This record gives sequence, structure tokens and C-alpha cells, in this order.
Amino acid sequence: MRSANGSLRSTLGVELRLSAARDYHASVHVAGPAAPVVIGEPPTRAEYWSDDEVYLRRQAIDNRTVYSRYNGSEAYVGTWRFWLGSVALDIDPKTDRYATLRSFETRVADRSDGRIHLVGTVVRSREFVDDQDDVERVENATLHAFVTDTGLVTSYQVSYDAVRGDGETVRVRRSVRFDTVGNTTVDRSAWDDEAMRRG
Repeated sequence: MRSANGSLRSTLGVELRLSAARDYHASVHVAGPAAPVVIGEPPTRAEYWSDDEVYLRRQAIDNRTVYSRYNGSEAYVGTWRFWLGSVALDIDPKTDRYATLRSFETRVADRSDGRIHLVGTVVRSREFVDDQDDVERVENATLHAFVTDTGLVTSYQVSYDAVRGDGETVRVRRSVRFDTVGNTTVDRSAWDDEAMRRG
């Protein structure tokens, strides 16, 4: 999210790799004065790895690296469902994907290499808007989505100007991408021995 003058207000990035065995590796970063404090005071970045028995964290805090180790019975365990459904999308991926796409009237902009590029500029509903209670109106909304010939949505991006309740206008951009669906492997992290020793 950026202010009208282009300055960064908030960014949240989550990259989640999830294997068929449900091992996962998540990279999370936040920055900007209005960024969510989901992994600590922004700006910060962290990595998480788990095999569903041991949960490891490596995080940059105040120019130092902190390692943590948790097991599944402890109170704080950031599961893959937490990083995907609670942090990255606020809801489950299927709901987010359908709510975002059905919010726009779309047209086919391009069809090549087994991929269909859909573009939407006419808004049907505001389901795609983050923090709806704080947004008075939405302007200049655009959707770009890429779908395979078999109907799998591989990525989508929505951008819009949100006029907030206090009159401020901010530019919002949200991107979601799905890669190597069904073929993702998650190896132990290069830093897992350090996290096991120091966590």
C-alpha cells in the first residue's frame, strides 16, 4: 500500500512452499509505518520451516539473527495454514481466489502457451477490497489473472485506489501466485542445525 505521494505505507510479503507431506518453508517480510505487526515491529523478515513435529524460525531483529525452535504442543506454532489463511490472504485460498475474480467483469486479453490472461476493469462487487470497513469507495480498480487451459488459476493481481474513511487515498496492490502445484518439495533449511542448537 502506498500513499498518494508514492511513499510506502505498508507491505507484507509471504512466500509459502508446501509439500505433499505438509512440510513447509515460509518466508515473511513486513515494512512501512502502517505494516501489520504479524512477526514483530516492521521492518523485519523471518523464515519458518516445519516437518509438522518441529517448527523452526530464523528472524532478523535489530541487525541480529534470532533462532527459535518449537514443538507441536507449544502454544505458539505457526502452521502452514496460519501463514496461508491468516497472514497471506486473511481467508482460505479458494475463497480469496473466487471472491477476487467474481468481483470483476473480465475479458480475455491474451491466449498463448496454454495460458489465458484475463483482465477486469469493471467492478461488480467490493469483495476483493482489504479492510472494507475502513474504505469509503474504490477507484481505478484493475484485475489481471492468468488461468491454464484446464481452468487452474495460477496467479492474480488486483490494484486499486482506496479512499479511506478519513479522506486519504491510498494505492493498494495485492498479488497471489501458485507455482509447482502438486510438485513442490521442501528440504530442510540450510540454517536448521543452527536453529536446533540455538533455539
